[in-house]
Amino acid sequence: MDTNIKSPAVYNSAPQNQAAQNGTLKTEENKQKKENKKDVYNDTPLRKLGFLDEYGEALRPVLSASKNPVVRQLPNFAYIPATAYMLADVVDKYQKGEDGTGEKPSIKMGARQAMYQGLVSVAAPVAIVKGVHKLTDKFSGKIASKIPDTIKKSASSAFESIKKNKTAGKFLSKAGMPAKIAGALISIVAVSKLSKPVDFLADKLFNHVVDPLMGINKNEEK
Repeated sequence: MDTNIKSPAVYNSAPQNQAAQNGTLKTEENKQKKENKKDVYNDTPLRKLGFLDEYGEALRPVLSASKNPVVRQLPNFAYIPATAYMLADVVDKYQKGEDGTGEKPSIKMGARQAMYQGLVSVAAPVAIVKGVHKLTDKFSGKIASKIPDTIKKSASSAFESIKKNKTAGKFLSKAGMPAKIAGALISIVAVSKLSKPVDFLADKLFNHVVDPLMGINKNEEK
């Protein structure tokens, strides 16, 4: 009699265990989906590859003074990994499609990402680097304009006499190097620090303006 009374509890425990297992599996699946949503090309340090060409351009005024032809070409070489990164991101978004599952590749998503990379990895960084260079040139000009004319004339005559010495002449040809190095470093820091705000604004622009205009409807789970 006792066995018959307790048996329902024994049988009822099976559905409870199954429900608990299903809940655990669902939690793990949701966790996996969340991890899979991470964009390796835009949410990881790999994103910095998109700025290598701008870093190269920032350093060009410094590297161009080198006697080594390979060193002088480094800014050009920087375009190779930067371009490869942008192409890889475009192909990735094309393959994943609008829903991000990869079941339906989308040419529109590929085109959309090409425009996005053109903005955040080319146009914006180039504008930042050029802006910094203009500011440093302007700042240097202001400092030079404040030097008294008598000192300028004395310095000019002294430089002319020193230039007769070949070694000194080579040194004077690189007299602006400290300013060039400072400008390059400031440009690199500016591009690095402003990359996240630029990406944020670009995301808003594309999500709310470009995507609707292109008829892109992302059905990713939030």
